[in-house]
Amino acid sequence: MRKVCELGRSMVEMLGVLAIIGVLSVGGIAGYSNAMLKYKLNKQAEQINQVINAVIRFTERAPHEAKSITTAQNYTTHLVKLGEIPDEMIKRDNDSYIYDVFNIALNFVVYPIEKHQTLLHIYPDLTKKSQQNVEICKNILYLLKAHADTIESIGFVSNYQLDGAKSNAFYGDKKCTKNNICLRTMTVKQITDACHNHYDQESFWIDVWFRW
Repeated sequence: MRKVCELGRSMVEMLGVLAIIGVLSVGGIAGYSNAMLKYKLNKQAEQINQVINAVIRFTERAPHEAKSITTAQNYTTHLVKLGEIPDEMIKRDNDSYIYDVFNIALNFVVYPIEKHQTLLHIYPDLTKKSQQNVEICKNILYLLKAHADTIESIGFVSNYQLDGAKSNAFYGDKKCTKNNICLRTMTVKQITDACHNHYDQESFWIDVWFRW
């Protein structure tokens, strides 16, 4: 009888140990996933920040480039040829776009000289509702907020129509007025809402406008 009790207790203890190992394993996987996401968000910020700085430098000399064009032109390849884009963001079979660590596409457009504008398109994937996609979108907006002194405005575009709602259009320092929502003072709620409001919308992207 004693052996039977000891055996029963050993089985219960073993099951308890296995349960603890299972919990720790799940926790370890979750912890690793969170750490990896944080790493990739930091990497994304580094990459897009480098692209924005390249766009700012190019915009400063855009009047010279814009003299020779009559319609909007994709100048992404020019940034690549100038060595402004990290190799890790370049896909050799598609030089019309560059891609961040999450495989989010970006491209850069220069407008004719009379427009006095350049435009950076960013295409975050919000077609699938997930917390990770929201965090990626928020990460992009926080990064754009940090460049409020040089960005003219940002807008959210879906289904090929500009969303004109004031809650989804933010203006840089030079265009910020009491009638506009300022990029520099975007709140956490405004940033989160902007990302949530565009779930499941086809062909969604963010327009980032610069002016010389």
